[in-house]
Amino acid sequence: DGFRDAVARRFDVGPADPDPGARFQAEDPAIKAAFVDISLENLDPFRLEIISPIIQTYFEIGNLGVALGHPDRIPVFLLTNILGGGMSSRIFQAVREREGLAYSIYNYNDMGRDTGLVSCAGSCSPENLERITEVISVEYDRLIAEGVGGQEIENNRAQIKSQLIFSLEGMVNQMFRAARNEIYYGRFVPVADLVDLVDSVTSADLRRCAAKYFDPGSLLVATHGPQAQVGGAAADF
Repeated sequence: DGFRDAVARRFDVGPADPDPGARFQAEDPAIKAAFVDISLENLDPFRLEIISPIIQTYFEIGNLGVALGHPDRIPVFLLTNILGGGMSSRIFQAVREREGLAYSIYNYNDMGRDTGLVSCAGSCSPENLERITEVISVEYDRLIAEGVGGQEIENNRAQIKSQLIFSLEGMVNQMFRAARNEIYYGRFVPVADLVDLVDSVTSADLRRCAAKYFDPGSLLVATHGPQAQVGGAAADF
């Protein structure tokens, strides 16, 4: 009891805030002023190139994604896994295994409280960048045109659900998850609810989100390498 009381005195900060992110943003004028109304509809594709005396070229090819509370977040998470979430993913197989263009390449998404990011990132020899961007564009177009088959959806569902469940074995993961739930949702989200959301995603959901978030014509490109990338390496997007 003494230990419990000592901990309570030092860590009791009062009742949980149902929406701490919104309160923090609203109360800090500097943060509030920094928020800009950016959406897929008003974002113009651009290219950022940084030249440094390094050997490899590092690249990011991405777009605005979704926030943690957005209804598209689970389909986007699945698409990210399908495209570049592991060694069996489409981008990894096309770029590394079939053509040997890069050792490191992957897709990821980053979801915040108000917005998010979807991206394909990696590193390569400078002379391979143009071909890599072509392959990525082809894979994105194929995903939009053909969608995702039933077995591929099931495989990726199983992978995501198993990662989620096995992550609960770690105490640190458990605590971080509880904190994120409190910060972003104001409540604890049971794992069973997330599993149900993953199982509810349809092929139509994936095709719609692929066209919205992975259209090659709307992607933003950033490169950091030893020389200017000539020949339209990023211009194809």
